[in-house]
Amino acid sequence: MYNELKPLLTKQEENKKIIMYANQIVEHQFSFDKTWDMERCTTIYELPKIIDWNQIYNDDEEWVFMLNRFSYLKDLSLAYLITSATIYPDKIKDLMMQWIDKHPTMEYSLSTRTLDTAIRLEMFETMIQFLKEFNLLSDVEEKKIKTSIVSQIQYLRDNYITKYRLSNWGSIQLLTLNHLIPELDENYTENSIHQWALKESKEQLHIQVLKDGMHWEQSTMYHVEVLNNLLTMIQKNRTQQIEIEYSYIDTAMKMVDALFGLTLPQGVIETFGDSDRTMTKDVFIKACSILNTNKWKKEEWDIDADTLFDLGLDLALRFKSFEVNHNTPVLFDGHDAGIYVVKNSTKPNASSTMFINGSLGSGHGHSDNLHLSLSLNGIPFLIDSGRYTYREDHKERIRLKSMEAHNIVLVDDLPHSIPDGSWTNESFCRPLKTFVNHSDEVHYYESGILCLDKGYTVLRKLVVLDINIWLLVDEVIYAGKHHTKTFYHLDPDVSVDQNYLLSSHDEYLQMNINGDTSIKESVCSLRYNELSKQKVIEVTHQFENHLINLTDFYQKGIKVEDVFIQQGDKICNDHSLYCAKKYIVNEDETVVVILFHKEIYKGSKIFSYEGCSFHAQSLVIKTKAGVKEVHVLK
Repeated sequence: MYNELKPLLTKQEENKKIIMYANQIVEHQFSFDKTWDMERCTTIYELPKIIDWNQIYNDDEEWVFMLNRFSYLKDLSLAYLITSATIYPDKIKDLMMQWIDKHPTMEYSLSTRTLDTAIRLEMFETMIQFLKEFNLLSDVEEKKIKTSIVSQIQYLRDNYITKYRLSNWGSIQLLTLNHLIPELDENYTENSIHQWALKESKEQLHIQVLKDGMHWEQSTMYHVEVLNNLLTMIQKNRTQQIEIEYSYIDTAMKMVDALFGLTLPQGVIETFGDSDRTMTKDVFIKACSILNTNKWKKEEWDIDADTLFDLGLDLALRFKSFEVNHNTPVLFDGHDAGIYVVKNSTKPNASSTMFINGSLGSGHGHSDNLHLSLSLNGIPFLIDSGRYTYREDHKERIRLKSMEAHNIVLVDDLPHSIPDGSWTNESFCRPLKTFVNHSDEVHYYESGILCLDKGYTVLRKLVVLDINIWLLVDEVIYAGKHHTKTFYHLDPDVSVDQNYLLSSHDEYLQMNINGDTSIKESVCSLRYNELSKQKVIEVTHQFENHLINLTDFYQKGIKVEDVFIQQGDKICNDHSLYCAKKYIVNEDETVVVILFHKEIYKGSKIFSYEGCSFHAQSLVIKTKAGVKEVHVLK
């Protein structure tokens, strides 16, 4: 299987990087920078010849966890395929034997967490197969590794706890056991741990994965971790000719659909929850190959060496044989997770919008209700600020999980959702269900949060036009005199001038703001263990009882003006009732957006604008070449 990959490993630059990294591992110089490394650390630390598997480097326990997952063994394997140099398989065996010798019995420590044990077990079994194919593993060595694997499997069973049922820890462990045990035990159908793992993993996925395909923990990074393990289980069970229940296939399809929806036009995920800005194409390559469909193949992607190693030749060739799917979706309405994404095309230079108002999820969830991210023509402008670290003692961890690190409204400087530790929260708001409507190239989102303990409600309405116009309406209902702060976190590459024209990579986004405004310096984290400077626009409002605030964004060159509508036969100039904006796209095209702020219970119920009559809460009137097109959104 692995030998037949050699002719495909022809990319010189990629091979250089693989060999360089493998050589570092041979010299015990460790760093972690793979696409789906959960806790990256690009700093290289040199370990002694005899490794202490519990030694903390980088002042972060997560470094130890990464070390004990053994993902670097794959790079040593690839380096051997590229060079045929035996130093690489020798180091594979040396590292595995060192770990086994240091763990004659399985007891809890930093090096034996159950999550990392499952990931390590899959790598150990893969290495057995790899080394045996090239006659590089003696019977004694194989027996020693398998004995350790069996011991670690029993350790996972003995240390399984109820909370794993709702955690990516549990699903990753059991999905691994579902294919690992049959690889080791010919009588796997009678293996009690295997029987338990099958039953429990099915229940886990039923609980953990929502109907819209999102993993409940509210973090795209961990959604992918579970999905990757599910795809691997399906792939390896099929290789072993083990029948797979349809529920696993169905769940995988839904999870890939959700990930495809959350993948932005640039091919990366937003730093939503505890996530890094990471490319996702390798997941879609695996999903298309393993699930035998071109559903998510939006372009002729190259398959990197790491993915080739996982798939093998047959699946890689299967993917290459698929035609590109030119009808991939541009909408994701995650009604169960409260996550919504819309793109204005399937191209890499599409504009995109992400709107969030879901439950907290697990400890990976952030205080991000009513957050908005957007990109213009493939360039990110408004972003989520990321995660940076999991260290309890680092102030950035809690700040980046807080409301102030997201594009939201804060009332009286008193957050309604408060993280008080790396994984815990002091309080959390009550999200309302999001109303969504799509009408061709017009999209509408309306949602809110209840803060019952503080006595106020925040509502947010968002109109997205595919011609690169966004209108945001924030409403706060709170008896008495109060103030709000609204935050807009800019991508590190975005600059802003005194007129609030945002620019990045020759793309320009005009921002219209009401209120007292300031531009502040802050930091965000696009990847674990990395901080980047960013600018944050902060807008303050004073109000009594009720606040309505409009903010709009539009591509440079579009003009905007306030307009009035008619109520019955008279002009209605009551802007506490509605707002109306006219966007002049060019000489032939205009768009009018009309949003009502409350029910119409007095006077005439029929309204009109320039001869176009309507009765609606939210609508868009598009005029092109003299022809009007009405989109009633609510």
